[in-house]
Amino acid sequence: VYAEKGASGFKGIPGIGESTRAKIIELLETGECALHRELLAEMSPGMLEIARSKNAYRELHHAFLGEPLAFEDDRYAAAVSTGVFTTGHVGVEGLPELFRVVRTGGFIVLSVKETLWESGFSDYLLQQQSDGTLRVEEVTPSYASMPAGSVTSPCVGVVLSRTDG
Repeated sequence: VYAEKGASGFKGIPGIGESTRAKIIELLETGECALHRELLAEMSPGMLEIARSKNAYRELHHAFLGEPLAFEDDRYAAAVSTGVFTTGHVGVEGLPELFRVVRTGGFIVLSVKETLWESGFSDYLLQQQSDGTLRVEEVTPSYASMPAGSVTSPCVGVVLSRTDG
C-alpha cells in the first residue's frame, strides 16, 4: 500500500498498536517496506514493553485510541494500524484523532475486522468522505488476518487520505 500510494518516502509514520509494530518489523526485515518508525501508541503496557525490547521505535506512548492523543495537529505524513479496529476493542471513535494528527494529503492505513466494518464503520467513512474530511482510496477484499488454523473473523484493509474538510 505504501509503495503504491507513494508513502514509502514519508518520514514520521506512527504505528498504532503492537500488531502494527510486528507487521512493520516483518516488512522491514523482508525489504518490502522502508519506513521511518517514529512512534508506537499502544494501550497495553505489556505490549509496550515487548516493543521496547525490540528497539523498533524512537518513541513509545501509552495511549488509548478514542481518547485525545498527545501529538500536535498535522504532525504525521501517515498512520498505520493493524489489529486495533476490531469489535469490542476500538471502533470509529478512534478515527478522529488519527485524522487530526495526520496532515492533509497524508494516508491512514487500517485493518478493520469485517464484523466492525459491516456494523457501521464503512458507513461512517462514507459520511466523512461526503463531509470532505477524508477520501476512501481503497478497500481490499476480505482476507484472513491470522495464520491458517486460527479462529478469527476476516478483515478488510482500508486506505484513507486526509482532505482539507
